[in-house]
Amino acid sequence: MYVSSLDLEASPSRNCCIYIIGPANLIIDNITTRGYDLEFNPANNNMYAITTPKGTVSVINGKTNQVIDTVLGLADDPRFLKLKFNPANESMYVYGTDPISGVANLSVLDITTNKVKENISIGFGGEYLEFNPANNNFYMPISDSDSVLVIDGESNRIIDNITVGDGPLIPMFNPVNNNIYVTNTDSSTVSVIDMSNKVIDNIVIPDPVSLEFNPANNKTYVSSGRSDVISVLDSSNRLIQNVSLIGNGGVFDLGFFMTPQLGFNPANTNMYAGNPHQTCNTVTNSSGFSSTCTWTVAVIDSTNNTVIANVFTGAAGNFKFNPANNNMYATRGQFINVGGDDILVIAEK
Repeated sequence: MYVSSLDLEASPSRNCCIYIIGPANLIIDNITTRGYDLEFNPANNNMYAITTPKGTVSVINGKTNQVIDTVLGLADDPRFLKLKFNPANESMYVYGTDPISGVANLSVLDITTNKVKENISIGFGGEYLEFNPANNNFYMPISDSDSVLVIDGESNRIIDNITVGDGPLIPMFNPVNNNIYVTNTDSSTVSVIDMSNKVIDNIVIPDPVSLEFNPANNKTYVSSGRSDVISVLDSSNRLIQNVSLIGNGGVFDLGFFMTPQLGFNPANTNMYAGNPHQTCNTVTNSSGFSSTCTWTVAVIDSTNNTVIANVFTGAAGNFKFNPANNNMYATRGQFINVGGDDILVIAEK
């Protein structure tokens, strides 16, 4: 599993490494690059990472973990770039927002040449992107308009704009019912969108942030921005369980909205969750803020939804599984749009 990292003291141009955590949840290697977002490409077994300097995409060999190519000139600020692979046309999509104007584009990369072959004008306010293979559409929440843009994955054109809850943030595809789920952070709901692009349900979840589907038990996991709880939903959209992430007797006392991320590892059927909810101390520095916390990645057993391990990584952000080596990769960062000095790679026996 690959995980990106966070250093609140670091400047955006500072580079360090992507950690690799191997058997028994130990760090076994690291990749020197500052990562923000990750996506695996099964067509060529490479991992793609949004990195610095500026807004570049590093192409990482999925077996050797070596950076083999770099795509330049996508944006001035890597915090506003996101990745998604389209298996229908075997292209990598890079969503980028200009941090000053707010205008966004969706760039389509040719995975053979790693060159931009098309740009789709999006507009304003997007954050994340999800692909629905059942209807070949992309879904992009737009928080400013409380809506979700629908982009045809074949024509690469915007075909719909769906009204959802307040502050939509992260979308997720559920392969059991072919629906898209979107967290609405400001209305404490998760909207469910069917294949005809209609909202068919709104599930009440306190401060929802990230979602991840678990095919081992056909459940959807939802993280919270202000609590230590992961909510578990069945495919009938019922809340069936809450999983506590608190470890070592810690308490979450930072007092602001966090963005803990989730990832599923099919090699061991465990769910991985960024676990920033520990005892933290805040201090004022030259940048205006810093924190000292015991950050971990919580490993959740899919069979009974209990935390079986807490891997010390620093603050873990976006997760991505690599089937070429059965490792989980993650960027460090408890906030969306904050990159770290390294990308972790986590593996278990």
